[in-house]
Amino acid sequence: MRKYSMLLLMAGMLWNTASGAVLFSDPLDRATSTAIGQMQNRNGTFITGSGWKATASNSQLMITLPSPLPSSGSLIVDVRNFDPVSQNIETKQQIINLYSQENGSKAIFESNGSWINIRTGTGYSTGEGVAGFKMLAAPRGIDTRDEVRIMEDATWNLNKTYEFRITWDKSSASVYLDGQKCYTLPFKGQVEMFRYIFLGTDNVYVAQPGVIYSNLRILGESDTADVLADRVPEQQPLRARLLPNYPNPFNPTTTLAYEVQESAHVTLQIYNLFGQLVATLVDAERAPGSYEAVWNGEDLLGRPAAGGVYFSRLVTVNGQSTRRMTLLK
Repeated sequence: MRKYSMLLLMAGMLWNTASGAVLFSDPLDRATSTAIGQMQNRNGTFITGSGWKATASNSQLMITLPSPLPSSGSLIVDVRNFDPVSQNIETKQQIINLYSQENGSKAIFESNGSWINIRTGTGYSTGEGVAGFKMLAAPRGIDTRDEVRIMEDATWNLNKTYEFRITWDKSSASVYLDGQKCYTLPFKGQVEMFRYIFLGTDNVYVAQPGVIYSNLRILGESDTADVLADRVPEQQPLRARLLPNYPNPFNPTTTLAYEVQESAHVTLQIYNLFGQLVATLVDAERAPGSYEAVWNGEDLLGRPAAGGVYFSRLVTVNGQSTRRMTLLK
């Protein structure tokens, strides 16, 4: 009996080493929790034995952790009654959000705050009956934001429980679905550590109604994106990465460098703050390699663009990367 107990203890130690220490965990089926911190429920429902349900487009469960999370870790949550096709109401519907500030998206963009968002909606589908989601990550303010669209041709089952896992460390952030890596984005230079979790709306984009969240876990730094990358088979889509433009700010021209990992059709376009297309710099097939494009500060009609903030967006069939830049006048 003693030998058997020692084997169990050793197995537990090995599991803790491989999986990382559990910092917080909660089934999300009660209105309060001493295990995971303060919970604020907005227009959602706690279902005993099942979890927290986003019942409306403005549903939000905001969790304030007792202390900031470490610079490496994982957030894992089970999601069921989940189908972005039948539950769709908007082009952008938030699912899971990690923030370093309690105001979420409202003011964090203009600070050194950090965030990771997972969202879905009609904006992330390739046609009828299918839908994917989008991952956004910023370690240090909006100038460091990167994003990618994932699984835009996926079908979903309302009766299935999906496990979403978000991992981050000092160089990268990744999202997994049911143990399979979907994508990894750069996440270097985090200044403010995560402390706030938003399930459902993040104060800007709506929640996806109907979703039930349960079994929320936050693991420590031994279970980071890099560690998991060695253990979990990766399903890596075609990827092209947009680098920061230089100079920035600029007047009147700036150079946009980008990298292509696999042969793909690439578009590189400039948008204004209202989401309107200003210029198309690249719309062509690209072989793997490094490239540069120059924007001369002119719009589609050859007119000088007004001074202000613009966004460059690099898009391939399975992903996109966005950067912010400022045109001086």
